[in-house]
Amino acid sequence: MNDAYKEISDKYADYKLSEVLMSMYKLIWDDFCAWYLEMIKPEYGKPINESTYKETISFFDELMRMLHPFMPFITEEVWQNITERKEGESICVSVYPVKISPDNQAKIDLQHAVELIQQVRNLRNSKGISPKEAFDIAIKTSDKSNYEAYQYLIRKLANVSAVSFVQEKPEKGILLPVDTDEVYAFLNLQIDAAAEKEKISKEIEYLQGFMNSVDAKLGNEKFVANAKPELVEKERQKKADAAAKIEVLKGSMASL
Repeated sequence: MNDAYKEISDKYADYKLSEVLMSMYKLIWDDFCAWYLEMIKPEYGKPINESTYKETISFFDELMRMLHPFMPFITEEVWQNITERKEGESICVSVYPVKISPDNQAKIDLQHAVELIQQVRNLRNSKGISPKEAFDIAIKTSDKSNYEAYQYLIRKLANVSAVSFVQEKPEKGILLPVDTDEVYAFLNLQIDAAAEKEKISKEIEYLQGFMNSVDAKLGNEKFVANAKPELVEKERQKKADAAAKIEVLKGSMASL
């Protein structure tokens, strides 16, 4: 939310109101509804603990105040009913949320864990595997810290029975690329090598097309001359990451 506050404040300062609204949409629908609420949801039949509930209501309160300028009547109604309000209290005269945490706070990076969970869910859909059926996964990575702190969330949201870390590619397992890392899912299924090769070929083709688009951007003298150095470097990093992922996919295809 602190990252979103900064992003939204900068866009307000530049009068980019449509971008402000899109940032709020992603924050509320994607981060809060699709991910945060799933993370804190207790097991079936069990109550949520009080501290988590209060914190969640606090977040929701802030989100409604952020959204209020765009959706005044709905946010007022919701805000009035998520907790007890005093006589005459209204969201339209409440304090607009501001960034309150220090910049040197410990950074929580869920990017790899979220991508892993999405890859597992996509695998289930493509193979027709029930969300209730758990299976093991192994992760081949140069940085375990991207996953170790979030193993509970990975097991819960992807319904993974066990998470292990490996140095070499396992003999069996379906490859799930996560950034430049390799995640292997161990399913009790007969792997269709031809179908897997076709799927990997399409992914490689997509990444090569992506790299071509980045090359075109970096080859544009106006872009390189006028863009901020960090933006140019970000594009170069995107290309390097795509190239690394292609090598991972080629290795997986060769082993099928």
